[in-house]
Amino acid sequence: VTLGLAQRLHEYCLQLAYCIQDNSWIFNEDMLEKADEEWLKIGFRQSYAVIEQLLNSKETKMGRRNQVLYCIGKLNTYSFTTKEIEDMIKSRFTDTCDTSNLGVNSILKELSEKKDPIIRRVETQGRYEIVDSRYLLTIRMMMERDVSGKKVLFKSFNF
Repeated sequence: VTLGLAQRLHEYCLQLAYCIQDNSWIFNEDMLEKADEEWLKIGFRQSYAVIEQLLNSKETKMGRRNQVLYCIGKLNTYSFTTKEIEDMIKSRFTDTCDTSNLGVNSILKELSEKKDPIIRRVETQGRYEIVDSRYLLTIRMMMERDVSGKKVLFKSFNF
């Protein structure tokens, strides 16, 4: 969840250490999820609020914007093209890709033009880039695919 960023890794490990300390210095797997939540609460309130406002409503049939956000969260780089996101959607959400136009370009454009954009368009390269690594980290922590692999689910955190 930290992208290997030294500062973020340090902050996360500190939260995990507090969880272990609270449990009489005995580690168990459940503490990872608790550390995720505590770390998110401390450093990512603002980015969580921004991402939460970008999500599709729960009533949407496919949740394409959620799929785009989920795929952005799976990137291993800060820069990407529309085609890279489309390819990720086609490989991860195959049952929802029955049309040739997935609308990814318009979704990315919309995300880059928001009041608090999480991505920006690099016109000279025809690519998008993540504005702040915290958005990427937040997406990774709050979004996952459902068991059917058709929709994206998100965890809500109480701050």
